[in-house]
Amino acid sequence: MPATAEARSSPAEGVAPPSSAYTGPDGYPDLNVPMQAAAPQITDEDFAATSAALRARRDGLAARASGPGMSAADLRRIAGSHGERTLDAIEGQ
Repeated sequence: MPATAEARSSPAEGVAPPSSAYTGPDGYPDLNVPMQAAAPQITDEDFAATSAALRARRDGLAARASGPGMSAADLRRIAGSHGERTLDAIEGQ
């Protein structure tokens, strides 16, 4: 357990601890200092590739779900049988 507590309390390498990073003598953050990204930023190429893949998946799913799976006659037949079963259950038959 000491190893986990030690790992949690130690700051990441190359990153200033939050208490001294970008703070002035009064303890408030200095907003005039340019901020550093906390993680590597996504490139324009990665963004375009991910967006294209997501659009293709969305369009594929929309194409599959665009038409009704059953005709109106099938839906009416199912509604009739469900109605009969429900009435039988209510009436206790």
